[in-house]
Amino acid sequence: MTARTGQTPRLLRQTPATALLFLTSATLSLTLSFIPNSNHPDILSSFGWGEQSLLWQGELWRLLVNNILHINIFHFLFNAYWLLHFGPAVERILGRRFYLTGLLFSAWMIASLSQLSWEAGGIGLSGLIYFLFAVLWRLRSSEPLARKLCDPATCNLLWIWLILIGPGLTLTGLVKVGNLVHFTGLICGLMTAEVFRHRAKLFQPLWAAGLALPTVALILASAVYLQQPFLNADWHYWAAYNSDSPSAQIEHYRAALEIDPENQRVRYNLALSYYQQGNIKQAEALWLACPPDRQVSQALFALYASQGDTDGMTRWASRLQLQARLN
Repeated sequence: MTARTGQTPRLLRQTPATALLFLTSATLSLTLSFIPNSNHPDILSSFGWGEQSLLWQGELWRLLVNNILHINIFHFLFNAYWLLHFGPAVERILGRRFYLTGLLFSAWMIASLSQLSWEAGGIGLSGLIYFLFAVLWRLRSSEPLARKLCDPATCNLLWIWLILIGPGLTLTGLVKVGNLVHFTGLICGLMTAEVFRHRAKLFQPLWAAGLALPTVALILASAVYLQQPFLNADWHYWAAYNSDSPSAQIEHYRAALEIDPENQRVRYNLALSYYQQGNIKQAEALWLACPPDRQVSQALFALYASQGDTDGMTRWASRLQLQARLN
């Protein structure tokens, strides 16, 4: 490995995009790795990490930062080795502009799919490492440098990690590996290599437009949904909670309850919104389906007492007694 990577410093001088990617990741990751409690969300977000509530506020640039952050120095060093091993060669083969375009597209897709899956909030360069590996692996028949770097030992290691070791570690619960991130990076790399191989044809005006339009549409659609994921109950709850409009609150709470009918937090707040609008019957029906709450029971008991409604008083006095027994 020493002999092969001895060319890295020379290649790195010729490949500033890779150098910038490495230096940015190194600066953020090494600084973060020496900060106590670096995995705390507030600390991570101050370094550019993106999680759902921040993306919902429109800070989508954080998705790209997720690709280069590490909180563990060994995780960073492992990924940095592969970045410096593959990155300069890919940049040299593809050319700087094509390389940057493929890298940014892949970074966006990797972070977007991660955020929309069970791997939300994941960080690290490994998705981009598989992007770089896939480009070289696909071009190894026509590019001597790609063939040199994708020797059998390297290929076997990365394929085995992708297919067996990573999923195995995740399934056994030993380590949470970003398997979807790795596969997404791999697919983006294969696509980038195919476009590069057929660039003479695909870069003609009609072909270029046919390729660019769906790509841009995919990025825009994912950006809109990441900021406003209408199929996500938590997003509807967040939108309702931060809204000053009672009607908007009710609309979002109802949408959240349709998605997650067992969400008692949503049901309670929807009842509260109805109560504030004066729709007591709707609020009462929802609150009766929630666990007993002393403040709610006292408020409705007092309301029915002021109206002289003995049935209502009895109903909410019973709820008070039920809560007392549960406590």
